Amino acid sequence: MDKEKVIKKIKQGAPATSAIVVAACIGVSLSGYQAPVYEAQAQTKETKTTDADEAKKTESKAKGSFDLADGIYKGTGTGYAGEVTVAVTIKDKQITAIDILSSSDDAAFFNRAKAVIDRIIAGQTLDVDVVSGATFSSNGIISAVKNALTGEKDSGETGESQSGNAAAQGSTLSLADVQEPAAYKDGTYYGTGTGFGGTLKVKVVISGGKIASVEVVENHDDSSYLNRAKALIGNIISSQSTNVDVISGATYSSNGIKSAVRDALRQAAVSGNSQSVNTKTEDTSKTEDNTTVKGTFHIKKVFITERQKDTTER
Repeated sequence: MDKEKVIKKIKQGAPATSAIVVAACIGVSLSGYQAPVYEAQAQTKETKTTDADEAKKTESKAKGSFDLADGIYKGTGTGYAGEVTVAVTIKDKQITAIDILSSSDDAAFFNRAKAVIDRIIAGQTLDVDVVSGATFSSNGIISAVKNALTGEKDSGETGESQSGNAAAQGSTLSLADVQEPAAYKDGTYYGTGTGFGGTLKVKVVISGGKIASVEVVENHDDSSYLNRAKALIGNIISSQSTNVDVISGATYSSNGIKSAVRDALRQAAVSGNSQSVNTKTEDTSKTEDNTTVKGTFHIKKVFITERQKDTTER
């Protein structure tokens, strides 16, 4: 009987024993097991996707950052010589076009400055570099666009006036007309004046009693402005006078050349003949068109007289 009881108890505990054995086997099998990395990889992939989306959002924001209704907006800024007026077209919060409506600046410089328009549209920003050599006109365009989109105005001070504040001592924005000498002695004469950057020196050649050539031999002005100002040299020669208009956008350099030429002509002037020539002019003037003709004849007459004097003295 005792044996039968033992066998019976063993049978009753068999399921529990089996469970223990199975658990032990599972524990042995799981030893050294490493957790899968799929979740971390998935998270990394998700982060990369988020960065790409963020970049797209940033780009989208840059391309449409003007919170304005579709339409055309007008604005004004201040360039080198005066106001610059533009029309800015907005569509889907982007600048799609910038048109120049008016400008007081010199065409050559202003056309160069227009390059800022492409920069503004390409970057959809007003924070762009100005065009080298056309700084004031560039800023005028930028200010006008800013005024159109935000209503903000610039100081209203022109580039010309700002340049004037930095001009060399002795330079001037205006020169009064002068009484020209009645006649000139042939020869080569040098004269000095003051341009934007300082002393400006010219060489003037007188031939046949007339201004034959004018050459700038020394200066401290910016080459781009001086080259523009040199255009008045042709006007001086053709009119045989320094009472000519300055070149727009190169006022200081123009006046520097004019004052230097006047200085040279004072040295070339035939002294003591102005009054006699003017008197004879009054006697011979008959028409409006004979000013140049009588000037030529009087100069020749004076030089004949001078030569006669030289011959007599010799």
